[in-house]
Amino acid sequence: AHASTGIPSPELMGKIAARVTAKVDGLSPQNLGNVVWAYAQMKLPAPALFAAIAKAAVKHVDRFIPMNLGLTAWAYGTAGEAAPELFAALERAALVKLPEFNEHGIANLVFGFAAAGAATPALFEPLAARLEKERNQLAPRNVSQVSWAWATAGIPAPALFERLADLTARCLKTFKSRDLSDVAWSFATANEATPALFARIAAEAAAPNMRNYLEPRDLANLVWAFAAADIPAPDMFDAVAAVAREKINRFGARDLSTLAWAFAKDRDARVGLFETVADALPDVAGDLDASSKAQLDEVERYLRVALPQSSLLAALGSLSSSYAR
Repeated sequence: AHASTGIPSPELMGKIAARVTAKVDGLSPQNLGNVVWAYAQMKLPAPALFAAIAKAAVKHVDRFIPMNLGLTAWAYGTAGEAAPELFAALERAALVKLPEFNEHGIANLVFGFAAAGAATPALFEPLAARLEKERNQLAPRNVSQVSWAWATAGIPAPALFERLADLTARCLKTFKSRDLSDVAWSFATANEATPALFARIAAEAAAPNMRNYLEPRDLANLVWAFAAADIPAPDMFDAVAAVAREKINRFGARDLSTLAWAFAKDRDARVGLFETVADALPDVAGDLDASSKAQLDEVERYLRVALPQSSLLAALGSLSSSYAR
């Protein structure tokens, strides 16, 4: 009930986790999957519970139906719980039961494996072949999960991405903001972006009814995808700049550096956006990781040539000096 309502009670869920951990051997395969799904969905840490269920699931994996396999993989990948023996067992069982999977089950399965860093060509290639031939329509969320999984796993699947592009183009109006940005990121990461598809994504993202729902991560991933794929979208970049300025205080370090990098890579200087980033940068400077710092180094090099008077250039210079000390 708590997972469905989205209102977790950590104290209650902690007690439930302890009780379930003690009695995990008595749970059915369906309940094993449902329990870890609930904790992952609510983002509640329960390492002892996940470890106990992983051991039990390995023992009983042959009794898992496809839905249980998909939910379990999704839960461990989403929760970031390392369980290599479990994923090996899930892979073996999934390959045996592949004909019984529906599209939603495959989407959960591959998302979990990719998120856990457990994806293998032995599993993903037959799953790609299966999805390429499916006549049923994938829901927008499933399109997002599947494209993200293959892009994250780095396993080539050009025919699958061709089908996903067609599905995206046909049902783009039904995509939520997060799914839209994830699909753009995935196609760019997998080097499968096409001007035709991205033109439609750009138009949808720039529409007033969509852009107002874009969160900082969505905004950053969208412009990153277009910049990385080297596909111009000036109207979308203008719309993202406007929304980003309104929501800049909600940007974390990674999203802020990605946003700045994409606009620098776009080579169409939007002075106001860079000044806004300069104002927000000190608040997140302590959270910048190596990847974010590398992106900001590229931004600094761009600004030295294109906007030498930019306040962001000055802010980046101060930041670099503080790292050197």
